[in-house]
Amino acid sequence: MKSKLRERFFDENLVNEELEESKIVRISGSSSYFTYSPFLDTELNFLEKDNKSIKFQRCIRYVNKLDLTNPLAINYQETCTIQNYHIENQSKFIKSILDVFCKTYKLSNQNLVVRAHSAVTDIVKDLNIKRYFLSEDCEFNATLPLNGNHYYLKIFYRYFDQEVAIINFVIVNLVGVESQLDSIMYLERIGFINEGKRYIYEQNKYSPFYSSIKMLKDYQIHRIINDTITILTIFEQNIMIGNKGVNSELKRKIKGLAKFIFFNCSDFHYKEYYQNLLALDDVHFNTDHIQLLMNEIDIQIRWILKLEKELKAGKYDKYEEEVLHDRFGIPEEFFLKDDKEKMYAKSRAMRYCFRDL
Repeated sequence: MKSKLRERFFDENLVNEELEESKIVRISGSSSYFTYSPFLDTELNFLEKDNKSIKFQRCIRYVNKLDLTNPLAINYQETCTIQNYHIENQSKFIKSILDVFCKTYKLSNQNLVVRAHSAVTDIVKDLNIKRYFLSEDCEFNATLPLNGNHYYLKIFYRYFDQEVAIINFVIVNLVGVESQLDSIMYLERIGFINEGKRYIYEQNKYSPFYSSIKMLKDYQIHRIINDTITILTIFEQNIMIGNKGVNSELKRKIKGLAKFIFFNCSDFHYKEYYQNLLALDDVHFNTDHIQLLMNEIDIQIRWILKLEKELKAGKYDKYEEEVLHDRFGIPEEFFLKDDKEKMYAKSRAMRYCFRDL
């Protein structure tokens, strides 16, 4: 589908240059360990170029900070950006981009919803999309390392009576109705809609990871597959577990997955799951890395079981819960109970949410 998308953008003369993908791991001294947006490494183009470009980018975002109770939040994903460095009214260009996306992914224009800053009202109205909402909320102010005022124009898709954010356009340096244009297109989200699936990891390409655990709850499946793919992708970048920098981030990610399995997934047999992945031919990850992940999870699970035994035996009775976590590293999950009502309310506040959370 990605090749078809590229072909259509070039065939319809909407772009005339494809930018090289940035490396997933950023160079030492960068503000982030990973490339988290296709915008990175393109900012100078807005000062030096006058054409239109396309860039496909694999991204890793917020390794240990994403709210994975949101079904649209994933650490590792493929994205696409279309950028227009020429200063002009962007409404016609945005409309052409949306037409290509709807045609390529068989989306209905009638299901599109626009949410944008009121500063771009004229551009929004020119798109001729029936459902649109304008606001001056700071959610729609974009922060870029460029001079001027920048605003989000977000495209959602009505799906299962909810809304999925599929494209974020950024109106760059708006003066009157003229600006440049940046964008991020969430190919994973558009992909599951195209296949008529409910969630990202139900797509056919994730079948090796999904089929053996599809009986679990949706939010459990999401967390297990997201973390597994993210960790294996980081391993592929020649990053191993350690105590500093990006290596420490990886260590925390594995520990977090192990805790989630232990405290939230009593019906998930992680050894069987990873052994099954090792036996499949269509899992395109290094088998040594899968084995390493399984071994590391096993180490963490055995450590948690040891702590559980010690807690029950009264070894830490004289300490406050806060001390147990801060000094001894004992997981907070031993003391904190899930607030089901709070989790439900939080989930329902999302524009797209899990059915069973």
